[in-house]
Amino acid sequence: MPYLTKQQIEMIAARVLRAYWKLPAHGGAPIQRVLPELLAKELLGLTVLYRKIATAEHILGLTSPGSVDIEVIDESTGELQYQHIDGKTIIVDTSIMNNEALIGHFNFTLMHEICHQIYKMLFPKAYADEIEQGKIHYCKQRPRRGPVDWEEWRTDALAAAILMPPYLVVSYMHKYGLGDKMRMLNRIYARDEYERFSSIATDLGVSKTALTIRLRELNLLEHDYFSNPHDLVNIYVDDDWMRQEDEYIAKI
Repeated sequence: MPYLTKQQIEMIAARVLRAYWKLPAHGGAPIQRVLPELLAKELLGLTVLYRKIATAEHILGLTSPGSVDIEVIDESTGELQYQHIDGKTIIVDTSIMNNEALIGHFNFTLMHEICHQIYKMLFPKAYADEIEQGKIHYCKQRPRRGPVDWEEWRTDALAAAILMPPYLVVSYMHKYGLGDKMRMLNRIYARDEYERFSSIATDLGVSKTALTIRLRELNLLEHDYFSNPHDLVNIYVDDDWMRQEDEYIAKI
């Protein structure tokens, strides 16, 4: 897999989105949300299956660039079965289906696996060994630990760029009165702004965590207290106040 900069990944996402917007299903109407299943089936010709994946590793989705058999569980009988996938198939675990509370996880999981397939289409030679070896790409529920897996990082980055294109994110920020840049994200001390932010995540069909990361990447968020709204160490103050304080200290 070749080295890709963040800018190159954004350019790939833009190409995919231009093709997606031209799908007959949209009928020329403005795009309000990117639908991963529509993109997978109608644009890329992929098959999407929903199965109970037989693993204890909290796997939410998987795909492979080649043919391979996957262990799944027949939910009507509880018996272990093998599902064959042909190199153009994605499996999403049934645990995140048809649950509005998990729509963000569902969309990102499916788009993550789609992006593995997009990379294979763009760089087929780089995936030759994976096809021969029957490598499987997994999307896990738990955060990855240890050294960065750059292939998974590239795939996450492309999935986020497709699900949350810059123009659409900014459009929703203006729609909900957040302007060109969100000043502070804090669900306790900036409740009104947080509710507007949450509405954007709902409209885009992504999790709040994914939207927070995307806002930071696009430099659309000044102060991020999403993970720790009670943070009393990084006190939120005006930039002018900080500058005046620094000047005062320098004179002492």
